[in-house]
Amino acid sequence: MSASSSPVPDLPAHSRRYEVLIEAFVRLSFNEEIELTGWIGETTLNAECRIGRRYLDIKGNVAGEEASLKIRRRRMRSMPVTGQVMGQPIEGIITAEDGGIVLEGVAGNEPIKYRLDAKGRATNFGRPLGVTMLYQSFFSEIRGRVDRIPDAAMVALLMPLEIKLRDQQTR
Repeated sequence: MSASSSPVPDLPAHSRRYEVLIEAFVRLSFNEEIELTGWIGETTLNAECRIGRRYLDIKGNVAGEEASLKIRRRRMRSMPVTGQVMGQPIEGIITAEDGGIVLEGVAGNEPIKYRLDAKGRATNFGRPLGVTMLYQSFFSEIRGRVDRIPDAAMVALLMPLEIKLRDQQTR
């Protein structure tokens, strides 16, 4: 049977989806930390979140490029964010809303509006990204398929804040 008569047609390059499996472990130490490890397609993602009184500092890499966010924690409902993901500077405001968090800002020149909700869904401007999160006390994970590697990286970098906020709500 020749390749041209294959029963399964080749998918166009633009419809490729990247499988995602990212695990988050909460480490109990003097400074509470969250460690993120996993894959987006064939690309590895590693990051570590240090949680201080005034900030969450998430630093790591995806595909060998820097992936970091610094989230200034305030008592108010909004928190400023700065960082970089795959060569693009990130800045914006995170708002803690009932049932989740929303990051609205800019990545490079692209406007972003990510939402992570308590049921584990993740969207950008209301459009599902294709990944869901399973939250547990000491171990959480992100699974699914995404169209763009930076979307999965952003969800992973936002996950420690969502874990921390959920932990505070259950105490």
